[in-house]
Amino acid sequence: MIKPNNYKPSEIDQSNYQPELNLWAAVFGRALDELNYKGKKPIELIAKRQAKTWFKSDRDNGLGSFVSLCHLFNIDKEKVRKRLITIGAL
Repeated sequence: MIKPNNYKPSEIDQSNYQPELNLWAAVFGRALDELNYKGKKPIELIAKRQAKTWFKSDRDNGLGSFVSLCHLFNIDKEKVRKRLITIGAL
């Protein structure tokens, strides 16, 4: 898992959001967890590869895309990507 002191997209504080926003914050967090996977389990490596693709995608094809979640949480997608590259996750 990418620890909060290592990665701060915009300090997502889930306590102030409605339940559906909490769900999307959890999706974002899960993608970060999958991106940082260090093991060798094939299914987890597939999830890691898919997470990398998700973070790199510029497609804004509806709710659930990386771009749409960045808009939803008012996060700069390029800052997120740069930070993930800096910590070696992308």
